[in-house]
Amino acid sequence: MSNKKKSESMTNDGKTVKIFDQKDGSTRFRIQFDITYKGTKGKKVEGESHTVPDMTMHLSQLLERHSSGKDVPMKQPIFVQTEIPVFNDLTDVEKYRESLQRRTEEVNAFIKEEQDRQDQEELKKLREKKKRQKSQMDLVDEAEKADRAKRDQAADQEEEA
Repeated sequence: MSNKKKSESMTNDGKTVKIFDQKDGSTRFRIQFDITYKGTKGKKVEGESHTVPDMTMHLSQLLERHSSGKDVPMKQPIFVQTEIPVFNDLTDVEKYRESLQRRTEEVNAFIKEEQDRQDQEELKKLREKKKRQKSQMDLVDEAEKADRAKRDQAADQEEEA
């Protein structure tokens, strides 16, 4: 058994300090912080930064700009109309994952159908444009033939005269 006597006292900032009286009469203080703690290196942030230099504004600046009718820079929020699920156990998580996979497949199928439809419409427009160009070329060819025939006829009349 040790002869340590323990007592507690409160400091001005509300922290509890534990005081231990040692056998030799000295006193040892215990606090909630480790005095020898040197810190950590922290996390290294990787990837591309999305911050723009000198684009921060204080709340007072934002309010001033808003009240004077100036533009307040904002990004467009994204609203998703899905419920936030509450999971009670792992089977709920699995069911939700499966439903999300089904929804993803449905959305991908819809996107593919829409792209195919747009491709078909574009192909149809290109075919119509090609037909119009061909008919215009046919008209030009006919006009050139008619013009050539008139010239030939005029030349023949000059030779006869």
